[in-house]
Amino acid sequence: MQHKRSEPPEINLPDRTSIFALRVPSKTTRPSSGFSLIELLVVVAIIVLLAVLATSGLNNVSRSTKLASAAQLLGDQIALARQTAVARNLPVEVRFYKLPDFGSTTGAASLWRGAQIFIMDGTIAVPASRLLLFPQRVIISENAAVSPLLQSGSDGLGTESTPTSDVGAFSTGNVRYKSFTIRPNGTLTASNSIPDPNWFFTLHQENDPKPDGLKPANFVTIQVNPITSKVTILQP
Repeated sequence: MQHKRSEPPEINLPDRTSIFALRVPSKTTRPSSGFSLIELLVVVAIIVLLAVLATSGLNNVSRSTKLASAAQLLGDQIALARQTAVARNLPVEVRFYKLPDFGSTTGAASLWRGAQIFIMDGTIAVPASRLLLFPQRVIISENAAVSPLLQSGSDGLGTESTPTSDVGAFSTGNVRYKSFTIRPNGTLTASNSIPDPNWFFTLHQENDPKPDGLKPANFVTIQVNPITSKVTILQP
């Protein structure tokens, strides 16, 4: 008995055109992966805005740091004057210097921006510290409302004096100063009888705007106790 050979099933293969169509998407249907010009401009604007805000914030931090540093250094000078007066049993004078503009050692004294302490041995003033110069653009305000200690009237340190010798790189003709003295018992004395509430002064950046006409928004006030000569630093 003869068996018929079974024929293999017929397989229909797609042609090359169909395979290519399945594997390669049409260029006309490919989604765009780029940015439009408007989107790029928006991103750039945001970056610029963030940079401006960051710079402004850093400037404010830098100003506050300079003020705090100047106030701390000046407070340390007064504290050193008190310690020296007690240790040496001699009065110590604290001088505030009015000097030429920043970056100059010549010209008229115009800004309160330095300090130094002296041991008063009889009539001789012996330097007990180096000249302290405040950081760039930090000054003591001359406004009597916020720095009554420096006012020229009888309720402040009075008129300015001229040093008898050069002060650091500054010649005597370019320097003026006002001062108070710490006695060995810690009390303060000055050429005038200054009321107790007036023993304070304020530091700020030279060119900062003053919304209230007295002081900028960023400032530091230093208060000196006339009985103990201890310093309190106040910063908003």
